[in-house]
Amino acid sequence: AMAVLDSFRDRYRLEIETVDVDTDPALAEAYGQSVPVVAVDGKVRFRGQVNPALLERLLRAGGAD
Repeated sequence: AMAVLDSFRDRYRLEIETVDVDTDPALAEAYGQSVPVVAVDGKVRFRGQVNPALLERLLRAGGAD
């Protein structure tokens, strides 16, 4: 997931925050079996893997470019 996000980082000026779900019981309960989890603008968009084409569409729709 990080490699995909990194490939978009400069073009869309992404701010990437990494969180270890195992350090928070609520996050571990919600996402423990689905990592990585990627949220865009606060909304979870990907669980388990990141689809680069869909990520590109989400970023373009958000006016991030």
